[in-house]
Parts: sequence; C-alpha cells; structure tokens
Amino acid sequence: MLKHRSEIDGLRAIAVLPVIFFHAGFQSFAGGYIGVDVFFVISGYLITALIISEIEEDNFSVINFYERRARRLLPALYLVMLACIPFAWFWLTPSDLKDFGKSLVAVSLFSSNILFWLESGYFEIASEFKPLLHTWSLAIEEQYYIFFPLFIMTFWRFGKKFVLTLLVLIFFISLYLSIWSANNLSTAGFYLLPTRGWELLLGAFIALYSNNRACITSSYVNQFLSMLGLTMIVCSIYFFDSSTPYPSFYALLPTIGTGLLILFALPRTYVHSLLSSKPLVAVGLISYSLYLWHQPIFSFARHRFYGEVSDLILLALCVLSIAISYISWKYVEIPFRLKNAITRKSILSLSITGFFIFTVIGFSLGSQQINYYSPNHLKNIKFTSLNHKINSVGEVCDKENITISAKFSYCEIGDTKSDYSIVIFGDSHAEALKSKFNERLLEKNIKGIWVLEVTVDGKKCETTIFTTNIKYLNDKSMTYCSESYSAMIDFFNESQYLILANRWSRKYYFPGSELGTPHFENKALDCIELEDYRSFVPVDIDGFKLPSNITMRDALNKLLNISISKIRTVILYPIPEIGCDPYRYNLAYKRKTKKEIDVLSFPVNEYDKRNRFIIENFDKFGQENPATFIPIRMRPIFCKQSDQEECLIIYDSIPLYYDDDHLSDYGAELVVDSTLKNLEI
Repeated sequence: MLKHRSEIDGLRAIAVLPVIFFHAGFQSFAGGYIGVDVFFVISGYLITALIISEIEEDNFSVINFYERRARRLLPALYLVMLACIPFAWFWLTPSDLKDFGKSLVAVSLFSSNILFWLESGYFEIASEFKPLLHTWSLAIEEQYYIFFPLFIMTFWRFGKKFVLTLLVLIFFISLYLSIWSANNLSTAGFYLLPTRGWELLLGAFIALYSNNRACITSSYVNQFLSMLGLTMIVCSIYFFDSSTPYPSFYALLPTIGTGLLILFALPRTYVHSLLSSKPLVAVGLISYSLYLWHQPIFSFARHRFYGEVSDLILLALCVLSIAISYISWKYVEIPFRLKNAITRKSILSLSITGFFIFTVIGFSLGSQQINYYSPNHLKNIKFTSLNHKINSVGEVCDKENITISAKFSYCEIGDTKSDYSIVIFGDSHAEALKSKFNERLLEKNIKGIWVLEVTVDGKKCETTIFTTNIKYLNDKSMTYCSESYSAMIDFFNESQYLILANRWSRKYYFPGSELGTPHFENKALDCIELEDYRSFVPVDIDGFKLPSNITMRDALNKLLNISISKIRTVILYPIPEIGCDPYRYNLAYKRKTKKEIDVLSFPVNEYDKRNRFIIENFDKFGQENPATFIPIRMRPIFCKQSDQEECLIIYDSIPLYYDDDHLSDYGAELVVDSTLKNLEI
C-alpha cells in the first residue's frame, strides 16, 4: 500500500494556485499554466507507484484500477458539468452555447483536449470565455490512465529493465515531439497526449527510481535539491508567459523541479516543512475540486459582466471557488471514494448514466432548433461570430479548389473564367471580407485570386512578411519570406491589382511601440480586448532585428516597396478595432433595458490614436508613390462626419462586426464596395 505523503498534498497546492491566478488574469502569474505540468508529474508518480506496489504484492487488478479512477474523477467532474448547464443556457450566446454543448460531449468521451485543439482556430472565442476549457488536462490524464496500466500488465512479465527501456524510448520520442511541435504545430503540442506524455512518464521514472533506492541521508543534499526544485517551479511561474513556446524544452524546468521535490523534500528539510504546512495541505486536499470549479466560475462571470472584470471581483471569485471546492470535496469526493458507502455497481451506473445524459444534452444544445430558442438570441443578428458563419455556410475556398505550390497556396473566387483578375492577400481581416469579395467579383465578371498562405520550407510566413511573431525567432527560414512573396506576385503578373488587408496595428506591435498596447483599450465603451497577443519583431534577410519604431517602419516600407515594384497595390487602411464583442455588449444592454441597441459608436480619436503610426506611414508612402500605391481609407467608411466624429459599431440595429475587430457581412460589404468603387471596377 502506497504511504500517504502530506508534502505531496502541499505540492498539489503549489500546482493549483498558480493555475487559478493565471486564469484570473493576474499578471504576476503569467506562467501559472505550468501548474498543469506539476500535476502531470505528480499523477505519473502516484499512479506508477500504486501500480508497482500492487504488482509486487500480487494483487493488481485493471478493473480495480479503473474503478478507483472513476471514483476519484467522475463524481466531482459530473457535478461541475451539471452545474454549468443552467448558467450556459441563460448567459451564453447561441454560438457559444453550441460550442459548450460540444465540450460536454467531448468531456464525457475523455477527449476534450482533442476538441479544443481542433477548435483552436483564429476565430474562436478567447479561452477566458470557455467554461470547460481546463478539462483538456483531465482528458490527457484519463487517456494516460487507459493505456498505462495495460502497458505495465503486458510488459512487466519481461522484467523491470525491459519495461524501463521501453518507457525511456517513449519518453524521448514524446519529448522530441514536444520540442518539434513548439515551432511547427504549437497548438497540437500544447493539447495532445503524444507531446505531453513525457511529463507523466517523468513521474513514472521517479516512482520506479524511488522503489529501488533508499532515501539519501545527507541533509545538505536534500536541503539543496528540494530548494532547487521549488525555485525551478517558482521561476517558471514568474518568468514564463504567453510568448514562451510551450511545452517544448521549457517544460523541463517545472517538471524536473517537481521531480526534485518529490524525491528530496523529505522530513527535516525546510521545503518539507513548507509543503506540509496546514494551509497548503488543506488547499492540496481540495485541489481537484478547486481545479474543476475555478474556470467555469471565472468564465461565466466574464460572460455575465462582459468586459474587464476587476481584480477585486476576481479575488472574490477565487474565494468563492475555494468555498465551493471545499463543499464539493467533503460531500462528493470523499463519500464516493469509500467503497463501503458507494458500491462498484453504483459507480458503474453513475459513469454510464452521466455519459449518456451529458452526451444527449451536449448534442441537443448544438441543434439549430434548441439553439434558436436560447434566451440570448438577438433577432437582428444571423451569425454571432465569423467562425459561426464559416461553420454554418461553409468556406468560400473549398479544399478541392485550393492550389498548393512550394512557396504559396491560393484559390480562385468570383468569376473564375474571367481573364481580368485581382490578387488579395492578408490575415483574418481579409478573411472577413472574402465572402463579399466573392459575391461582388462574380457580379462584375472578375476573377479573384485569394492567396491563402505564403510559405518558406512549408512554414507559414506572416502576411506582412518582414515582421514575425516572436515565437518564430529561432526559425531562420522566416528571413526568406520576401523571396516567396515576390515569387507569388510574379506568378500572378497578369493580374491588375494586389489588395493587401491586415490588422496592421497588431502586426507592428512591440512593447514600447507607438501603438501603445497589443490590446485595444476602448475607453469610451469601457472595455478592453481580452485576446492575448504576442509581440512582433522585424525580419531582414540577415536575420531578426530588435524592434523599434524605426525598424518596424522600415519593415512596413519593405513590404510596400516589393509590392509596388511589381504590381499596382491597393492598401486597405486599418479597420477600426472596437475592443468589445458587439453581440455580448448588445446582450448586456438588453438585460438592462429590455431592448436591443439601435446605434452604437465610439469617438474617432480612439481610432486615430490607435493607428496613427500606420496611417501616417501609409500616407507618406502614398505621396511618394502615387502611381502604384492606392489607398482605401477606413475613416470615411466607418466614422461618420459630424460635430463629434464617431466610428460606427452598430447601425440600424445591425452590427458591423462579428467580434472586437472582424467585420460582419454588413461591415464587409461597406469595405468591399468602397474598394471596388475606388478601383473603378
């Protein structure tokens, strides 16, 4: 029987608290997500130690193992899922409600990590708004629990050395995939078992090692290594952030630190005294329930009070999470672990019943009929997000119609048989215009060549090509994006125009830049965009440069110079960002007034201040190259002329935006029509 270690409970507290503060948005805990890695190592250690102990006592049973896991995980999880449903119905938008239904099904199938990986497209809602997002880590553990005991049972007969050899091989394959995916498939690397499994296996190695060695008697060694382990975890919390490629080799810091604590935080060490202290042990005991409850509580609060939730409220929600978790632990977790109180048959019935109930509810919430009757359905809005529209009506560029070459990929839209063509290239702001461009070009018998990606060695370049997301700083191939971009324009040299559309303010942001912050702070509407953005750096053929206003301006001008040297270039000036999701903003208004917003706008000076750097640079460049540089200014389109100029968000009860910066069909129509009118086509 595995001996209970109070310091492990304290270590669980060290794992769960940073995760909670990270999800609360406290900047001091920007790396708090590493708490999940700590949990993985602890789980790998405890599960392996338990299995080995029972195997050596010749009483290991896979059925008993799965029963214990079901008792440990499912009752509290099902309670949280059940509690989420009424809040989801009354507070989520129809689109978010549908996504929530999918997550209910995925959690029931132990596959929510796969769902959130597949849903991780650019147009998905921010993670802060997903009530069950945190269950991705539970799914990884559940998948590991399914395969690991079967693996041990199959190969243990060949001896410990053989098992250890196989596990070491799997460990290094998983670690390699984790490091490789950080710069190639970063989202998959974050969410999937093959790139996270090594962390659980690290815990397994610790268990195998502990089973075959005596404790180190040197108090100095134990003191030093336990302090080192704690320091590694703390440093990870405070020095990692959203820009850190993760998990990759960076995850070695908190996971090895956790291993050192498990091995060396022994009695009579300072760290053992800390971890065994009553407050930390108390938090550690309720850590599972606390992990389950905190994310839904934060998420639904953000849905209910859309915008920047104050730190004071978030602290209150942290306290609420702890209180609810204690109740959940005492009255749900503990009773269901007692075999004499809850029989195996009852656990089996609960597991099967919960699976069917949540699967049926999940699919029901995603159905069009039930979704239509959501209390948060707004009559004047057909789609609640760009992603919602794409999922409902499909992509303009079907996979079958995409052409992929060595340096770029594209599809044809509009009148694909026409000899008159224009090329369109950009980021998600261009994507929001695609449907309307397709309609108008078809009406005008013009072919549109929609460039999906420009690539180097199969890796996607940023749409501005001379700047790159800082997570790609180690990828020197990005310095050759300009060559691929030039080759793309040369390939379409018979086209009449190249249209460039970007979220320019995002692509030229860096700390201390003239753009202020990566998040658009709309003070007039008292809301701040919640999505987290990484900084960008300028790229040159010789490598990467330190970002400054000069180097960023130089990078922008290099992009424009390549374009105008080869083709008449149409620049869509920055589309006004609004900082708020208009659907949720409208819902908040409707809850207060019982009616929807007819007109919503914000002062134009907010737009001017945000985009001054970009607009001044465009204007100057256009003055120097009037023949080949064609500006399409957004100010006259969105910001009406009056004594106090305002930029429109909602007009005649119809939003011009799907979210805080992507245009709806109505807004896209204004931009596309203005663009084609300026080109006289």
